[in-house]
Amino acid sequence: MELNDWRNAIAHDDFDDPARLGGSTVLHLARVKKWRAACNALARSFDEVMRQYLAKLNGSPPWWES
Repeated sequence: MELNDWRNAIAHDDFDDPARLGGSTVLHLARVKKWRAACNALARSFDEVMRQYLAKLNGSPPWWES
């Protein structure tokens, strides 16, 4: 939720509600790196679920495990 709130604030240049942004309108690189790591882990999970699903449909995985 916080990532999306920051994305919207940046995209729409709307920083009028600091409470919505975790109490501050200052975004630090460390927070962005945590979000990126979480998004990367989620993408890897989605990729593995899809690979397994397609392997069941086709009899073999469409790509190698990473």
